[in-house]
Amino acid sequence: MLQQIFLKVMDMSFTAAIIIGIVLIVRIFLKRFPKYISYALWSVVLFRLLCPYSFESAYSLVPDVKPVSYQYEMATDTVSVPEESGGENFSGIASDLRKSDIQAVSGSGRTDTDAKLSWQTRCVTFGKYVWVLGVCVMLFYSIVSMIKIRQKVSVSVRVRDNIYITEGHISPFVMGVFRPRIYLPDCLSEKEQEYIIFHERCHIRRLDPVIRVLAFLALSIHWFNPLVWVAFIISGKDMEMSCDEAVIRKMGENIRADYAQSLLALATGHRVVRGIPLAFGEGDTKSRVQNLAKFRKTRRWVLFVIILAVAILILCLVSNPKNQNTKKTQSNQLTTEEASEMDKVDDTYKKLTISTVDLSYSLRKVAMCSTNEGWALSTEDEILFTDSGIENFSVTRQLESVSSLNDGQADLCAVDRQSAYVAYISEEGRLFVDYTTDGGDNWKQTEVTSPGDAFDGSGSAYISFSDKDHGYLLYCSSPAAGQMTKRLFYTENAGESFSPADDLSRLSGYPQGISFSAGTCYIAVASHGEDAYLYEKESGTDQWKKAEVMELPEGVRYMDGFVSAFDSQNKSEGMLVLKAVGDDVRFLLLTTEDAGANWSVQGEIPSENVSGCFDAGEQQFYVIDELGSLYKLF
Repeated sequence: MLQQIFLKVMDMSFTAAIIIGIVLIVRIFLKRFPKYISYALWSVVLFRLLCPYSFESAYSLVPDVKPVSYQYEMATDTVSVPEESGGENFSGIASDLRKSDIQAVSGSGRTDTDAKLSWQTRCVTFGKYVWVLGVCVMLFYSIVSMIKIRQKVSVSVRVRDNIYITEGHISPFVMGVFRPRIYLPDCLSEKEQEYIIFHERCHIRRLDPVIRVLAFLALSIHWFNPLVWVAFIISGKDMEMSCDEAVIRKMGENIRADYAQSLLALATGHRVVRGIPLAFGEGDTKSRVQNLAKFRKTRRWVLFVIILAVAILILCLVSNPKNQNTKKTQSNQLTTEEASEMDKVDDTYKKLTISTVDLSYSLRKVAMCSTNEGWALSTEDEILFTDSGIENFSVTRQLESVSSLNDGQADLCAVDRQSAYVAYISEEGRLFVDYTTDGGDNWKQTEVTSPGDAFDGSGSAYISFSDKDHGYLLYCSSPAAGQMTKRLFYTENAGESFSPADDLSRLSGYPQGISFSAGTCYIAVASHGEDAYLYEKESGTDQWKKAEVMELPEGVRYMDGFVSAFDSQNKSEGMLVLKAVGDDVRFLLLTTEDAGANWSVQGEIPSENVSGCFDAGEQQFYVIDELGSLYKLF
């Protein structure tokens, strides 16, 4: 969780730095205009520093660059599959597991690759703790400063309303958010008090105390970014100058000299309140006096044009460019507009017909044992069962303590209506398999361990069984700068225990699931540019190889594979969904009638975010999207 937050903060800070640079440049051209216009521009920076989300726009001025987290987590794993796997073997699907190979794997512990952390990983691991320490230091400093200033004003005398007079040589300042108070030194004349009180009340009317708190919070979160410090300081100056100008506009330009003289008098021998989020005083007297000397009223029509231009600029800076490479859009999801444009393209494959299946639950995985009976896993980590069709699932068990860091989250497979298995990573970073062999009346739990290796609390777990007793479990860590741990485990006692079978880190791509069909094990992967999207290993063999599914269609750069699904009654019949990525993104449905030896394209699935598929028997094909919605294919 901490790592994800840290990477997200890095993304936000990087984008905000770009915005700060743009604002600083634009601010140069706004020197002759009222400072509240420049001050308004800093709202974009504050939004970018604090809000982790934004909307997309074709008019965004933000460069379309890959965020830090994308570059860190989604670096392509280019390790090729060795021609000779040596001792890293595991058996096929039944009792032909080669014990000697299994022992070689389990006894070897970590591989050299696993033992060698990349410098990127080291930097992220070290950086997240340094970042937290910095945030704590900033907040601690603020708390201590606040305590000190409260002690100083504890003997202040209330004059009227929210105005207090305090002893000592200190600049006027405002303290508080919900009930802000104005504190003035006791050395001010009546006229100077009038000027300063109007100035401070201007701050309060504009909610500057609230903005100052948010700005300090942003500074504390992004303390490592020097441009954020620059923005914090300069925005504070713009805040003060805009209030100075408000005083002149309200009280008349004839007070300009007296007001400037008051600022100079306060600057002499008066300590400025700084570094406190709930209190801010007046500083940088020189710049403020110079700005007052240059301040002139701007013609209304010119002011209107400038304000309109700045408003448009703010909208362009708040939004992200379309198709920005965030984790959410890395899958190249299509917008509605883009999808409509796809229909105009000359189709290579026919469009399949789909219909929505109305369900009471949002589904992540479905494993039907027959047309009427089957198991499912909801997006809320609920285990479901039905004996009367897909539309009638009901909850049988709620998974507890599933890790929020888990990219793939839990995975489910079913042997029959009596036996179902769910693999997941707990909040503590432990790998578990919950299973039932009596139709859900009773559940057991098996913890999967790996000698010399520790699960990091993130990543994904995938599970599949070839028969009632034999199954495989694949653990994949979250990608870290192109390095991804991929551990395969097996059971031959119906899930009572799992043993290490193979280290599959050598396989390129990011696994999406595991499945079996008539003596062959399949692992589907998101290739992200590689030419592999489905690996296969036949029973009794020691080698994984790229499955011969189909060649890249014309105009397609690469394809990602989703876990294949085979009919529970007839293992020779199955389906496979491939995401074809070119100038657009399309999802292709392939079927087989010979256990994956040959695949044929049935057509294009008219959906923008397919995440899985399954076969309910009798040629009833279904797909699931990333939101948990279920569709039937015709």
